[in-house]
Amino acid sequence: MKEITGEHLRAMRLAANKTQAEMAKKVDINIKTYENYENSVSPNIKLNHFLTWMRFCKLDSNIDLVEMLEDCKSRVEASGKVRVRSK
Repeated sequence: MKEITGEHLRAMRLAANKTQAEMAKKVDINIKTYENYENSVSPNIKLNHFLTWMRFCKLDSNIDLVEMLEDCKSRVEASGKVRVRSK
């Protein structure tokens, strides 16, 4: 299973020409927590932090995530076990 590493997070930030302080503020975490993510001290980044990180770095997460979720929905419905309802 592939993991998101501190190196990935650092690369995203640097590619977007952002400082650690800018990113910490945008993700709404303290600078120490941010540094821990980039240094892989806290390897399990919270999903909402990661999604905010991606948006701030202008990486389009919607296409791949939506495709993945739609695929999951289709597979579950095709199994006949459960119908996934849309509102």
